[in-house]
Amino acid sequence: MRWLEQVLPSLLHESVGFYAIQLGLLPFSPLSAARVRWRWVVAPQGGEVLARYEQLPFASNSVDALLAPFLWSLAGDPYAALREIDRVLVPEGRLYWVGFNPWSPLAWCQRLPALPTRSVPEVRDALRLLGFETRAGRFGLYTPWLRDPWAQRAEWAGDRWVPALGSLYVLEAIKRVAGVRLIEPEWRQQLNRRAARLAGATPVPTQPTNREEIDGR
Repeated sequence: MRWLEQVLPSLLHESVGFYAIQLGLLPFSPLSAARVRWRWVVAPQGGEVLARYEQLPFASNSVDALLAPFLWSLAGDPYAALREIDRVLVPEGRLYWVGFNPWSPLAWCQRLPALPTRSVPEVRDALRLLGFETRAGRFGLYTPWLRDPWAQRAEWAGDRWVPALGSLYVLEAIKRVAGVRLIEPEWRQQLNRRAARLAGATPVPTQPTNREEIDGR
């Protein structure tokens, strides 16, 4: 928790908008670093908003930033929770995903909790299927049993040499929505030809359509 308290504010500071929610409880308030106006903590028990992670009581495309700490280990159906996150986030909304790293030495030594979790590539693949683009991330907590100053040296060495072996990771993703280009009807050309006839002028030649070519034949 001390490591998350140091890392999350620097990432959440880039979030702007009106609404931000946190799925799950933490002993500190990381959403206070986000530049949003309203913030809520959502949890089945103990949160400001009581709700299941798979059924969020928010309108679609209404949340600007969402923090999900250890959601894969807490949600009954993590994939359903991901679909709900995709539903409530606005286009270009930011998701901050926190999870245990199953590839860390602590997991091999069975020092981490025996909870369901996924690695960073697996989470990225699941987010990519929903249209998210992963932007940045951080690994940390390489040797949590050490105390300062040895812990700080171990964190520096881990970030430099073996960043993928951290016990925890924070992943930032942005919801991307592809733009749609509408096919405009020919009513503009029809209005131009009608205006030209009413004015008694020669209509401006336009590129014939398929229907006009058939009629001409």
